[in-house]
Amino acid sequence: MTCYLDTQVAIWLAEANLAKISPKALSLIQVGEVRISPMAVVELHYLYEIRRIIVSPQDILVKLNAEIGLTVCDYVKHYYFTPVQDNLSQPVLHSPTH
Repeated sequence: MTCYLDTQVAIWLAEANLAKISPKALSLIQVGEVRISPMAVVELHYLYEIRRIIVSPQDILVKLNAEIGLTVCDYVKHYYFTPVQDNLSQPVLHSPTH
């Protein structure tokens, strides 16, 4: 079974704040294939930029990949996100050229 994490659930898991996650959700996370959408990754970048979270999105994704096998859903294969180091350090959506 594939489980898709909401942005906030990913944050709680990264913080090891399991009390905020229901026992049923935790059991599904433990046995399922766990994914997060690319838009949730964008939201993590936004929350990091406005300092609502202090751990970088990359660190969250690496930690959760190691701990629960989290992957970013690649269903939309024609688009990808790249963090850009500029004044805003916001992720940029790239689309293929036609």
